Amino acid sequence: MQTEYLKVDPHLKEEPALDKAVELLNSSELVAFPTETVYGVGAKVFDETAVKKIFTVKGRSARRALLVHISQIKQLSGIVQQITPDARLLMDEFWPGPLSIILRAHKNLSPVVTGGNPTVGLRMPSHPVARNLIDKTGPLAATSANLSGRPSPLTADHVKADLNGKIAAIVDGGPALQGMESTIIDMCREPYLILRLGSITVSDLEKVLGKQLSIKQDESVQKHYETGFILEVARDKQDFQRHLINNKQKAMGIIYFDHGEKTRVPDGCNIKEEYILAFNENGSEFFSILRDAEQKNLEVLLMAPLPESINESLRDRITRAAHMDNKGVS
Repeated sequence: MQTEYLKVDPHLKEEPALDKAVELLNSSELVAFPTETVYGVGAKVFDETAVKKIFTVKGRSARRALLVHISQIKQLSGIVQQITPDARLLMDEFWPGPLSIILRAHKNLSPVVTGGNPTVGLRMPSHPVARNLIDKTGPLAATSANLSGRPSPLTADHVKADLNGKIAAIVDGGPALQGMESTIIDMCREPYLILRLGSITVSDLEKVLGKQLSIKQDESVQKHYETGFILEVARDKQDFQRHLINNKQKAMGIIYFDHGEKTRVPDGCNIKEEYILAFNENGSEFFSILRDAEQKNLEVLLMAPLPESINESLRDRITRAAHMDNKGVS
């Protein structure tokens, strides 16, 4: 399959390239598109044949549910049994935006979308390209536009690296603005459960709901990212030096934090690249750094000690990407 590359202006609602994407989706094909979090790949939610293709091209387990992406609340008809009052509170406060809400699935919704579960995850992206696309196609069943286990894609080029020749088209609407997958809350049980941390925090949600939430992250999203290098995270300055010396002969990159100071590198270290990661934002550079390090054939990526002020969502992604030993993050 030849993957079409469709460049669109995010500020234009009527785009010939977007119309081509709609045509492909209406023909049971898969299309990747930008959201404010990461790039997604989707199919029309009631097109079971097309939805099945998502699992095939990604190498994704059929037991892992997809998120249903909508652009208007009324599109939830036939997808959920009901919108509970608490769910409506969160929708009114955070949609469109990076929050996925799990509710009871409608009987007409294919188990292919839900992974065989009686529930369904719902998302209303705020990116104008995603909104315009879904306005034209109706709800899309979608997930991140990468091979399963790979770092999430933040640009059309990231999608191309993983899925070129596997999907019909990639809609390029510029880089994802946040670079962090959405927060997921399961509202089918009480206390409600946070299954994935994102830029919308637990305290943000608790403030709106007036209820305490539990965190039980889904084990299916806790697997390490598959990269061509090893990410090592130093515990302190001495540990940072130890990693530098141990990897002295390897092609190495270093990640510093924007509020931290650089550490002296011993003579003879083969440092190929230095990165600066802003930890007071949503971690938008992190996945891009992982992919850039891989593209430059680094063998080891060494991260400076994590600042105490780093947000939990970014800490979670770093931990998942890092090499682990019996002492924890190494």
